[in-house]
Amino acid sequence: MDGLLQKQAGFDVDNLERYLARSFTETEKREVYASVLKAKRYTFIESGVTHPNFQALFSEVTTPAQQEKVRTALGALLAAA
Repeated sequence: MDGLLQKQAGFDVDNLERYLARSFTETEKREVYASVLKAKRYTFIESGVTHPNFQALFSEVTTPAQQEKVRTALGALLAAA
């Protein structure tokens, strides 16, 4: 999922450049990309996995070891955002 969000964030930066009819500097591209990716991660991952309905279902269909593995992966991913 995150790989798709990263790819889409890159496309969004390219589209923004075209829309504004100007090229960003590499620094600007990195900053815009980081902001877009952070927003996408929150929208499509963090807000979903923190929802009470997801939490309840997730607890029912996974073992404590699996839950910890997912928490660790999400913690690293969302901290990077």
